[in-house]
Amino acid sequence: MSTLKELRGVRLDKLAQLKKLGVDAYPAKSNRNTQNIEVVEKFDELQDKEVVVAGRILSIRTHGKLTFIDVKDDSAKVQLYIKEEELQNANYKNSELNFADLHLLDTGDFIEGKGTVTKTQSGEMSVELATLRLLTKSLRPMPDQWDGLKDKETRLRRRYLDTNINEDVYQRFIRRAKFWDAHREFFKSYGFLEMNIPVLEMIPGGADANPFVTHMDAIDQDFYLRISQELYLKRLIGGGYPRVFEIGPRFRNEGLSDEHLPEHMAMEFYWAYADWKEGMEVIKKLFDHILKTVYAGKMQFKIRGFDVDFSKGWEIIDFAKIMHEKFGIDIHKVTTEEIKALFDKKGLNPKEAVNVPRGVDYLWKTIRKDIAGPAFLINHPKYISPLAKAKADDPSITERFQPIIAGTELGNGWSEINDPQDQLARFREQQNMRDSGDAEAQWLDIDYVEMLEYGMPPTFGYGHSERVFWYLEDVPAREGVPFPQLKFEMDENTKDIYNVKNPEPKNEKKSVSNSGEYSIAPEVKAMFPGISFAYTIIKGVKIHKANEELEIEKKEIVEEKKNLTVEQITEMSAINSYRQMLKQTKVDFHSKRPSPEALMRRIVQGKDLYKINTAVDAYNIAVLKNGIGLGGFDFDKISEPVTLRFSQKGEKMHLLGDAEPTFTEEGELVYSDTEKLITLDLNYRDINETKITEETKDIILFADGGPGIDPEDVKKAVELGAFYIQKFNGGVVEEIKLIL
Repeated sequence: MSTLKELRGVRLDKLAQLKKLGVDAYPAKSNRNTQNIEVVEKFDELQDKEVVVAGRILSIRTHGKLTFIDVKDDSAKVQLYIKEEELQNANYKNSELNFADLHLLDTGDFIEGKGTVTKTQSGEMSVELATLRLLTKSLRPMPDQWDGLKDKETRLRRRYLDTNINEDVYQRFIRRAKFWDAHREFFKSYGFLEMNIPVLEMIPGGADANPFVTHMDAIDQDFYLRISQELYLKRLIGGGYPRVFEIGPRFRNEGLSDEHLPEHMAMEFYWAYADWKEGMEVIKKLFDHILKTVYAGKMQFKIRGFDVDFSKGWEIIDFAKIMHEKFGIDIHKVTTEEIKALFDKKGLNPKEAVNVPRGVDYLWKTIRKDIAGPAFLINHPKYISPLAKAKADDPSITERFQPIIAGTELGNGWSEINDPQDQLARFREQQNMRDSGDAEAQWLDIDYVEMLEYGMPPTFGYGHSERVFWYLEDVPAREGVPFPQLKFEMDENTKDIYNVKNPEPKNEKKSVSNSGEYSIAPEVKAMFPGISFAYTIIKGVKIHKANEELEIEKKEIVEEKKNLTVEQITEMSAINSYRQMLKQTKVDFHSKRPSPEALMRRIVQGKDLYKINTAVDAYNIAVLKNGIGLGGFDFDKISEPVTLRFSQKGEKMHLLGDAEPTFTEEGELVYSDTEKLITLDLNYRDINETKITEETKDIILFADGGPGIDPEDVKKAVELGAFYIQKFNGGVVEEIKLIL
């Protein structure tokens, strides 16, 4: 069997022959005036008339002086009927071919045929050609149309092949386009304006989700790709537009699954002077319009194993009632401890830190998975609805609903808060949750609160994403979009054909496997024989402000170490080694103590451990357990490789907590990457630029060795630090490297 490279080579030879004939294999214009489907559907009208059709070649069959070519456009397949005597005197400059040139064509090429609509002797409706033009010479063969395209990875990466070969996939994305068209038709019929709003936001809001972060060089400002369209659309309501909507992309930096994509299309609309009950009726009509327009009025669907019948009407489910029915709890009085006890009793194991809002929401999700729908969930508690208006007769619940279909929520609608003081209080509550470690709690958006202070009328708002479409199609998320996000890969055929390697995206870090360049400067080794350091990288961490389990572990280590004396601390072998090194480099270790000593002295003095975030606090536990200094940094801010060396006089460092840069003296021990100093005097002080924050995704963790400290203990210190980081922040720990 010929390889792809060989098949491509044959087509390149044909292209060269076409060029030699003077044929432009890629002309700019086609003269097509008839769709292929018209030849069949309007045959009686078009018979014996001249038409120009075009399309991709599906097959070529030659029988002596006759050739039959099947071509397909976006409408249908049609047969081109070619007689040798009729296809002569081609104008090569017009990309035309003679009968004798047809061997230069291949399946996959695009051609144009001008001729008469007729029937062959076998009765097939065809176009008998007078001229044939080459529109595009394909250099790669299409997958076999009979076997189809079976490999899922290839289908997703080369969707343009998938849609050519698999008609069901081709039609799905036509329905996807109609799905959004149906929304536009519906909202415009209600007098809504489609408004474009920013994708880049200074403060992401309107949903509980992790944002993507980017940077605008022009104003040196970080921005976030929007997680929702809500707050800007409501600013437009405040700006005097009574009915607005937008359909566009939103971005949530979360996992890929059968139901979620980090980038996806979504719709939100906002309706002044309306409330949630009016909105619920409109959503029923919107779904009816979608089903009528996209699915020709079909009302029964098989979705994720459920039989969903839209003709039976929408069930109403009360949040508090169903939670009490299923779990026996009062959602307005339940405590975190009661929720945790219920989790233990039911064998439930949520991955995130548990508080009342997260716990109640998690319990609801265990109920939701068995509801076929269509249904509306109503009367959500206020504490899980930070942007919804509370009910006048019961402020503990909100005027909110969610459509439930096939075991999941497929949208969100509510009467909007227009009381600025109420909104500010809820934002602050959400911000407190963020500060306590809930990375998906909403941000405080003061500008939005200020808009409300100028006044926004009573408003209903609703949004849903293309998950609605994926569910109606009963396909996983990546099958529901033309081009899903995939990790970049280049196959061996591509590398071989084009003689290229995998390109390195701009700013991508070097692989750790190449980090043998990490080093200790010779002059440092000469002064401190036996010195070492070790490091590893923990990728894909999710850092929070705090974690209850981590706080308990910190208290335990404090209890374990609080009876130490200062003398015992300074006599520890690792700390003594660091002190001697600092002394030799003329550093005053009374003011710049080794980091393990500083932490232990803090405990002896009756102070709590620092509370920075769940990554730094985690590796500080490891420092206290083994007495070896650790330093963690944001790996994405490090320019590899890193060297342990002596400073030069006047080198500048912007140290953590300092308003102004510090200038080093000559001969201080520093870790340095290729662009900057990153830490001073064996992790005594670190620079601001590389500090670990809640936005950090990848961590590089160092352990400081020294004369008299076993290098294997240094490696173990990194291992222990990485263990605690992973325990409380997740991530993948890469190989530990020891530098001697």
